[in-house]
Amino acid sequence: SAHGLPSLSTLGVHILAKCVWLLCALLSWAYFFYLIYNMVLNYQSYSVISSISIGWEVPTTFPAVVICNLNPVDGLTNRQTLEAQVSSSGIVVTDYTSYKEYVDLVGSKTRAALEYDFVTGSQYWYGYGILLGTMLMSCEFQGKKCSADDFSAFHDYDYGNCYRFNGLDVKKSAQNLSQSKKPGDKNGLKLELCVGNRDKQLQYTVSTGFRVIVHNQTIVPFPGEEGINVAVGTETNVAIGRRFISRLAKPYSDCIDELDESVAQMNSLMQMMWEQKKQGKIYQYQQSYCVKMCYQQFAVDSCKCFDLSLASMNASAPDVQGCIIKEQLECLKRTEADFYASDASNDCYTKCPLECRKVEYNLKVSFADYPSTWYATLMN
Repeated sequence: SAHGLPSLSTLGVHILAKCVWLLCALLSWAYFFYLIYNMVLNYQSYSVISSISIGWEVPTTFPAVVICNLNPVDGLTNRQTLEAQVSSSGIVVTDYTSYKEYVDLVGSKTRAALEYDFVTGSQYWYGYGILLGTMLMSCEFQGKKCSADDFSAFHDYDYGNCYRFNGLDVKKSAQNLSQSKKPGDKNGLKLELCVGNRDKQLQYTVSTGFRVIVHNQTIVPFPGEEGINVAVGTETNVAIGRRFISRLAKPYSDCIDELDESVAQMNSLMQMMWEQKKQGKIYQYQQSYCVKMCYQQFAVDSCKCFDLSLASMNASAPDVQGCIIKEQLECLKRTEADFYASDASNDCYTKCPLECRKVEYNLKVSFADYPSTWYATLMN
């Protein structure tokens, strides 16, 4: 320290003592500057501390619940359309090594053809799918009866008609969303569903049942990647846990807090996200949505057509049509595998950072046999 400096100039001090004092002073100053250097580095690294807390909130907003039939097309009313799509596709079962590969491609062809008609406005998709009125046997929420009128319909490429309870739409705003005031399986949403006639629907899927998705109202759900399958002949109980994630924005991270005009200037993907928000197709920034738009660009470059299951590229590529023929659908399948196996997907995640705020739901699922013999007798 500075106390050692006078000893270096004192004439009566032995030369060896002066060397010791000099060494100690130099080491002390070196350690001092080392500490200052580390403090500056730590400050400029903008490190954060993760904080986890568990709370109990009553009442709390009930999440949005989506149900989709695993069979996207009602074969009872659209048999001729389905058969015509398959016969004209050029897809033959003997050309494939497994039945599942054949069924997946036939299903993709059928959905792509109907989706193309839906996108171009020449057909009304909902008429091809299974209507909620034919599936919903009973409905109860918080001990009170509900009906198909409490659900809003939306279209999904993979599952056709999907129906959402307690979502943000023309029926409900953020101010009048349903609240959950008491836990327990008797106090949530209870649905009794009929999958339809499995033998006569001529469905091009490998399984039968329902897809159920639980999500926050401000995000766009992707039923093909989220949620659970509910099997036929079972009673499925879903316990829900909610988790809030909050991240600090710049300079602590690259997360996106609010999707606005300034964020739209970051890159072309953010510009498209901003356009989607202005059109009312999304409520807020969503990384998964952004990555899918990035993949859409990759698919257009590879197959010269866009994936009809994702957001349309017509705004940025008006001359590009949807992938609908057999060769295009096979190209999409290869392209998706190549995308996630290459650095292209990493580049997309770089362009599409995480959200600063996010709400996730954790599901715990249990099952029971349904119906009982006595209850089946009553229904028959």
